[in-house]
Order: sequence, then C-alpha cells, then structure tokens
Amino acid sequence: EEVHTLMNETLEGLARVKTIIQDLKDFARTNASAYYVAADIHIGLKSTLNIARNQLKNRAEVNLSLGNLPMVECSPSQIDQVFLNLIVNGAQAMPDGKFGLIHIRTDCNQKQVWIEIEDNGPGMAPAVAEKIFDPFFTTKGPGKGTGLGLSVSRSIIQQHGGNLEVDSTVGVGTTFKITLPIKQPEAKGQA
Repeated sequence: EEVHTLMNETLEGLARVKTIIQDLKDFARTNASAYYVAADIHIGLKSTLNIARNQLKNRAEVNLSLGNLPMVECSPSQIDQVFLNLIVNGAQAMPDGKFGLIHIRTDCNQKQVWIEIEDNGPGMAPAVAEKIFDPFFTTKGPGKGTGLGLSVSRSIIQQHGGNLEVDSTVGVGTTFKITLPIKQPEAKGQA
C-alpha cells in the first residue's frame, strides 16, 4: 500500500514538473514573438552588465570587444535575460580564490549578429557540456541553481530564429555564442 501511495505521489510530481517546463517554454515563446522591436544589442549588454555588477564584483572582470552592429529585431527584455544568465553563470563558474575574466565580443554579417561570452573558468567536460541545455541539469551545488537558466535561454534564442551554442575546454574556460537574425521573417513579425 505504501508503494502504491509513493508511486502516485511520484507521478503527480512528474506531471507538475512537465507543466512547469511547458509553461516556461510557452512564456519564452509568447513574449519573444509578441514584442519584436528594432533594438540596439549593445545598449542591452551594457544595461545587463550594470544589473550584474554585484554578481561580478570580486569574481570577474568584464572586457568588451564590440563590433559595429545594426539594430536587431528582437524582444530586448528576453535577449537581456539571456545575457544576464550567461554573464552571471560565467562569474559563478570561477573557483573560489580566482578572480576571473569574462570577454564579450560582438560582430555581424549582412544577415545576422553574434555575441560571444567567454570566461576563463574551469571549463566543462564534453559529457557535461552536452547536458547543460537540458531542463533541471545543473553543475551548481544544492540550492544554488534550478538548472533552468540555460534551457530557457536556448528556447528564447531559438524562438528568435537564432542559435545558442557552447564550446568548453576543461582548465581553459567556456564560450557561449548567440547568433540572431537581424530581421525577423514577416510571419514572426510584430504583433
């Protein structure tokens, strides 16, 4: 009888988790597609760095190498959320006692822009890097992360018709590359 009760509670918990994940995906999709405007990516980056200042303090210095970007059709608040997640993750990845470096580069071609956020933290093994976009996967200790930040970030970027990739080497660091189209297809355009 106890096993039956435990199984029912487990199934209910799994159903709740599934609902939470779907809600997060729907939230990212709805907000991104409903509010596309022409935005200056650099203004968003600098604003995000101001917000992240306390997280960066005593953990990492940020260097900017900003290209000459055009205005990008996007949901600025959603893109800034992705920036914040990647920058804070980079700072938090620094081992205790190491003051790190986060290098942010931007550039573009005629169709897309890209933003690279690189840290010199401990890096990740390939097996870990393969899982970091999975919902609820985290390398942080108990109570220090939900494991949703990178999953939601990738969903936001994909809803914008872009891509979020990771390249990591143990002992060297990690680079996240965001690629975004400059113009959204008309079908996805403004609401």
